[in-house]
Amino acid sequence: MKARLKLKTEVSVGATTLFSWIAIGTVVFHRLESWNWIQSFYFSVVTSLI
Repeated sequence: MKARLKLKTEVSVGATTLFSWIAIGTVVFHRLESWNWIQSFYFSVVTSLI
């Protein structure tokens, strides 16, 4: 039971971190590069996965 809770917590933290990283990157690229939201989101996702 503890192992399942630990795994669930680790997955939740990892997913939250990834989505936050992409969201912050999207906002930064939108502001700095004057790209639209779709371009900023795409660039954030592509560069996050490298």
